[in-house]
Amino acid sequence: MPEFDLLAFASATGVLHRANRALGYLAYSWRTATNLQGTVTASCGTPVLAEMSLISGRKALLNGSRPSMVVICAGDNADGHSTKGLEAWMRECRHHRVMLAALGTGTQILASSGVLSNKSCAVHWQFRPGFSERFMDVDIKTSIYTIDDSIWTCSGSSASLDMMLYLVGQQFGPSVVSQICEHALIERGRGPEEAQRVPFVKGGRLSNPTVLKLIQEMERTAGDPVPMSNLAKFVDRSRRQMERLFRREIGCSPSRYYLLLRLERAKMLLVQSDMPIIEIAVGCGFVSASHFSKCFREVNGVTPQALRRSNANENRRLLSESHGTNSKVRAFM
Repeated sequence: MPEFDLLAFASATGVLHRANRALGYLAYSWRTATNLQGTVTASCGTPVLAEMSLISGRKALLNGSRPSMVVICAGDNADGHSTKGLEAWMRECRHHRVMLAALGTGTQILASSGVLSNKSCAVHWQFRPGFSERFMDVDIKTSIYTIDDSIWTCSGSSASLDMMLYLVGQQFGPSVVSQICEHALIERGRGPEEAQRVPFVKGGRLSNPTVLKLIQEMERTAGDPVPMSNLAKFVDRSRRQMERLFRREIGCSPSRYYLLLRLERAKMLLVQSDMPIIEIAVGCGFVSASHFSKCFREVNGVTPQALRRSNANENRRLLSESHGTNSKVRAFM
């Protein structure tokens, strides 16, 4: 898709290329398709030549050139480049039992098409709040990638490499994966159970399994907060034990951390959605809009209203610039 994530695309195809080299024959082949004609430009500005059209891809489902997997690679503006034809193709792939995969925000296309209904998926942490509000029938995981009923989704960027390494490992074993990792100068591919990050923790890594479990539960319930006593029971600790453990590992109280998570969720919803501010406040566990605004300003330095206005102005500026750029691209194509 236009403005796709080049890192995700190159990571995925790079793994398949190295798998072929390790195996000594062409086990994997791929073609790039787009609903535009010719060159598609990545979000970083790099052009990539598409070999086939969306129409050709849909026709391939009905003949001998049917692919074993269709992968959607998108960028931050996935919704802006989606089409009814693309979403129909996703449903047709499911009907014909073709595996589906999404890199980064490509997951939004799968969800919009309906193929993720009542299934789990991985969504980048930045887009998770807005995604969860739009697709309430999808089980969103905090892991770097997921596999559910032949649908592979990853959170994007370097997680694409991990997901494709896992695919190769499932099909050709750990020896081939080891050769790819050795060539790529990485120790290993991360598994689907690994979390994307630990919010507000320096380096994004945490070794204590109890605290990690607590944080994952806090993330899961950020839209509907639970009492601290419930969280303590969740990890089979007393509230005092939980407080002491959390302060030692994180450097702040569980209640403060929970508040920061809720405010982060609210901030993303302010930017990613058109939800009224009062609904965002209630949806993030605040008793009133004034209490929400006070907490938000203390942490972010601006009110929710000011942030939304600033983001709207920036979006208008980018839209104005993109209109000029798109007109040049259309003339060139």
